[in-house]
Amino acid sequence: MSPTKRRCRPGFQSSRLQQAVTGMLLLSALTVSTAPYAESDADTLSVKHNYHIGGGSLSQVLSQFATTSGMLFVAEARLTEGKTSAGLDGEYTVEEGFRKLLASTGLSYSISSDKTVTLKIAQPQPQSGTTAMPAVTVVGTAVYDSTDPYNEDYRLPNANTATKTDTPIMETPISIQVVPKAVMHDQQAVQLGDAIKNVSGVFQGFSFGGFSETFFIRGFDARNTNYIDGLRWPVSRIPLANAERIEVVKGAAANLYGRIEPGGMINVVTKRPQAMPYYSLEQRFGSYDLFQTLADATGSINGDGSLMYRINFEYLDKNSFRRVS
Repeated sequence: MSPTKRRCRPGFQSSRLQQAVTGMLLLSALTVSTAPYAESDADTLSVKHNYHIGGGSLSQVLSQFATTSGMLFVAEARLTEGKTSAGLDGEYTVEEGFRKLLASTGLSYSISSDKTVTLKIAQPQPQSGTTAMPAVTVVGTAVYDSTDPYNEDYRLPNANTATKTDTPIMETPISIQVVPKAVMHDQQAVQLGDAIKNVSGVFQGFSFGGFSETFFIRGFDARNTNYIDGLRWPVSRIPLANAERIEVVKGAAANLYGRIEPGGMINVVTKRPQAMPYYSLEQRFGSYDLFQTLADATGSINGDGSLMYRINFEYLDKNSFRRVS
């Protein structure tokens, strides 16, 4: 007997081979290309096909979709591992089918000009009802030292009058209030009484027509308790041209300064030389022919900043509402 020859239907073996290749390539790299179908590249993407693909693992569902749609693609195993798909039932184009199969999987696809399909991790989309805020540029100011001539901060964290040490005010067990130079400059304070108005419980006393400045602190006459850098400066006018800040201690401080009124004391802390160059010239005019010129200069004399200087100058001339005979 002659051997019987078995003929196969055209395309039968190629279809089985295509399915086997597709299944193996699903565990490989992330690249997609069109299959050698009779349709053109444009037809492959735009023509709708009827699909009846049941749900299951994403890799198996995509393998069946590739066979039916005429697309031969490969995908990295880590992208499809552990993911499932609800399948596909009905007529869809290739792009519609991909969108439906990849829904809720966290994956997306892209098709390039040469009909290459690439699977990738989908970018997170903004939630509905939310608004994406534009980029914000935060501009801050530099942190200055409390004695820096360019410091414009109203808040000074430390004071030294109450304890004779540079101590944070929050940690000082004595009531103390500080008027910084930024406040005096912005308020154009001419004399000590102009700045002391910022301190609660303190008011100006009899000044002998502006010749001297005395104050009452918590009801006590503090005429002998005006100080400059911790040294007594009684019953006289204290200029503010070289004042860095004014520290007012409320309450008895005899244990530090000896003879003192129980109401408190006023201490004017003068400006110190700074290594950073700073030069200022200011002219003020006011009521009753007030004329004031202020100059301030500081800097380093030598290169390493170990020798510094500071010069403060004030010229003040003014009349009064009183008539001088």
